[in-house]
Amino acid sequence: ALITSLGLVHSLKIVVGRARPDLVLKHNYPYTKWYEFGSQFVADGFFYGSFPSGHTAGVFMLMSFSYILIFDPTKSLKFKIAGWIWGGLTLIYTSLMIIGRSMTLDHWLSDSISITLMCWMSIHLLFFYVFKIPQQLEYINRHQAYPALSRYWEFKILWRLLILTLCVMCIIIGFRAIWIQRFPCLVLAVIPALVLFYVLSKNLLNVYIESMSHF
Repeated sequence: ALITSLGLVHSLKIVVGRARPDLVLKHNYPYTKWYEFGSQFVADGFFYGSFPSGHTAGVFMLMSFSYILIFDPTKSLKFKIAGWIWGGLTLIYTSLMIIGRSMTLDHWLSDSISITLMCWMSIHLLFFYVFKIPQQLEYINRHQAYPALSRYWEFKILWRLLILTLCVMCIIIGFRAIWIQRFPCLVLAVIPALVLFYVLSKNLLNVYIESMSHF
């Protein structure tokens, strides 16, 4: 949840800089597509970018609980049914949030729909392919014990992912400063960000392989 909401949502807000509907319709800010860089830029001061919707992302993160209930091989059928019900309610809640944020001119529809798909993809990848939760649960069920891993090993992976996300932000913002010919001093952040990204990505890979090798 932290990586998706703090990393994915707010990094995209700062990097993309899309103006909210209220600013476009009432204050003559230029309209941009969801995949385009907007008129707002980080050096103009702190702002709340339109793309993507943080409220929608926060609501949809409830879907992760459905994955735990549905795809846990040790759970009974009633837990799986509860998981499907919870997932359905989460989709309804998310849909209402998408409509509400659009009606109040806080977000474009594409802001909310895009982050819903991104969050769903993130949850799915983290659950099945990064942390391999079903394999972990099967291991515990089979051995009746957890392997000899360091405490909070998942957090050690996730905080590195968050820092890597910040590095990518700095790289994009630095190159964008040159592209739009504003605040060129921001390009100075590119080199240290590239170096940190390289070093931390290698470290992350080692921590990940060492941790997941138990499963």
